[in-house]
Amino acid sequence: RTNIFPRATVGSIITNVEETNGYNRALGFDTKYRFWSSSEFNAWYTRVWDDNQALNDAAGHASLQFENELYSAGSSFTSVGKNYAPALGFVRRQDMRHYTGNLAYKPTVDIGAISGLRRFQFRTSYDYFEGQNGVKQTTQWSGSIRAEFSRRQSVTLSVDRDFERLFSPFSIRSDATIPADDYTFSRLGIDIRTDESQRLFGTVSTTVGEFFNGNRTDFNGSIGFRQSKHLHIEGRVNHSIVDLPIANGEFDATTVSTSILGAVSRKLFAKALIQYDNFSRNLQANIRINWIHTPGSDLFFVFNTSYHLTGDNETLFDPRKDLIMNSQAAVAKVTYLIML
Repeated sequence: RTNIFPRATVGSIITNVEETNGYNRALGFDTKYRFWSSSEFNAWYTRVWDDNQALNDAAGHASLQFENELYSAGSSFTSVGKNYAPALGFVRRQDMRHYTGNLAYKPTVDIGAISGLRRFQFRTSYDYFEGQNGVKQTTQWSGSIRAEFSRRQSVTLSVDRDFERLFSPFSIRSDATIPADDYTFSRLGIDIRTDESQRLFGTVSTTVGEFFNGNRTDFNGSIGFRQSKHLHIEGRVNHSIVDLPIANGEFDATTVSTSILGAVSRKLFAKALIQYDNFSRNLQANIRINWIHTPGSDLFFVFNTSYHLTGDNETLFDPRKDLIMNSQAAVAKVTYLIML
């Protein structure tokens, strides 16, 4: 990646996977241009060549966003081929054309009766997904009103209206399947946040509404503690209550996680993420150590560990064990920046 002139960059990426029975290669280009105060244009294109000719496909994206202190507006287009599958990387959704649009109005206010209120944000966005054959897959409309206070606290009210077309049955859990059909549902939410720059901070939010011809209620909360510039601890709980008109459609889902960020200096720091969920009953830990050995260049050490908490309904080789190791992995990665 390089700067071609002030506030404009271009870059490229090449990946290659060679195996005894074939290959998978990808070539990509991207560009970004920033203009005015906070506006920008982004675009990228990538293509895959595979020894299986049916997997030769491409993906691309272009977006334009205008923004200033009071208004913002933007749109984007993304296309991902039906068979686009690079061997290195992750593709969230294949076979799609994605159109988006967004508008926002952010007036500064001075309401004496409400001490500390600084700004409102009115936002709306629309997403439209279709297949490469032009058949509608998903639509998402959302609108929100956010009140921001002088001490960086905020309260957000949101509403969403979604359409989802399932072309085949979807297993939301091992014993519950949502049938193929067209679904439309609406949801309402509220989100409250305190100032994250403070020593102690937190968030709480809840969302209620329809979900695949049923109902779903989400409760989310987090609390963080910043001991100093060397230690930052945050815990989070996500809990969902789902009630669907299908067999085994009533269930709760809970995820508990904590993250710890420790820094010896600006050049040497580590982050740990520990997570547990009641569906898989897996306790997972990810630890990443990052050393910036020269400016723009890094040395990473990553450790991943996963354990399974056994249940009464499981058939085990050793039924006396309450905790079973799923996997352990360690990865080292070094990067070095070459200035041209």
